[in-house]
Amino acid sequence: MLNLLNNFIKAIDEITRDMLLFEQFADSMKFFDFDVCSYHMIRKDFRTLEDAEKPIFHNFPTHWVNHYLAREYFLIDPIIGRAKNSYSVSSWFRFKPGELTPVQEVYLEDLKKFGFKDGLGVPVFGPDGETAYFGVGSFTREMRYSQTELSIIHLICHHTHARYNQIKGEVKSVTVKLSPREKEALGWVAKGKSNAVIADIIGISEHTVDTLLRRIFHKFNVGNRTEAVLKAANYGMIEKM
Repeated sequence: MLNLLNNFIKAIDEITRDMLLFEQFADSMKFFDFDVCSYHMIRKDFRTLEDAEKPIFHNFPTHWVNHYLAREYFLIDPIIGRAKNSYSVSSWFRFKPGELTPVQEVYLEDLKKFGFKDGLGVPVFGPDGETAYFGVGSFTREMRYSQTELSIIHLICHHTHARYNQIKGEVKSVTVKLSPREKEALGWVAKGKSNAVIADIIGISEHTVDTLLRRIFHKFNVGNRTEAVLKAANYGMIEKM
């Protein structure tokens, strides 16, 4: 099992095209009897993506994908919903009693009617609040895997996600620089202070505080105070303030 993981990592390290990467991933999932798989980016820069329902890669049958989109299942899909708030690999069809809405129960029944016997939802994470999701499904049998096997699957998904980011050039070093005044203002924001209070503490106008924060939002490519603080904390900048 570890040989499978080691060979997979060695193979993808030499791949420079994303589609070849996903083909290698799909081949590795066949070892676990998964027939289809998909890869979605759910969050980037601490924001949920508006087009998260559109997979970056998938090899699901076209008529199932069209069925899924036509019924807007992406709005209620409990499998992806769980991946957003979990670190663990989980089965498509194993939910606690009362955990699903009636519409979500219909969706899971639809999966079974289409022919799926089982599947796994695999959340993976990256920098800046990044969350991605792998879905792998089987038409042939229910899944019965050991914790070790589930961990190997999780690691394969994680390395695929990391390599995809490397190939796409999306893993970049931190180049954001804040002025001393911007650092001071953001430091007080992190402590929960309002613009008016920050203005009094620093000894500047409230309008100037607002201007400082807008500059910070622009540098961090965020839209509000919370996202700015989260991004600064992720970069290790809060402790330096």
